[in-house]
Amino acid sequence: MNGPDLCRNIRGNDSGQYTCLIILARQNDVANLVEGMEAGADDFIAKPSAGRNSLSARGPG
Repeated sequence: MNGPDLCRNIRGNDSGQYTCLIILARQNDVANLVEGMEAGADDFIAKPSAGRNSLSARGPG
């Protein structure tokens, strides 16, 4: 199972609780990133990432 499949599986399971999904993708893997976002991911991190700064820039920690 790849990332987009996992996103679709989690989004298709109505558990009554929301699960945040973050895609970790190679910087040059735009097609997989777009597929993951369309499958229900909330955000993405391109690797190699900027580490902790990359996560803290997205919201309160």
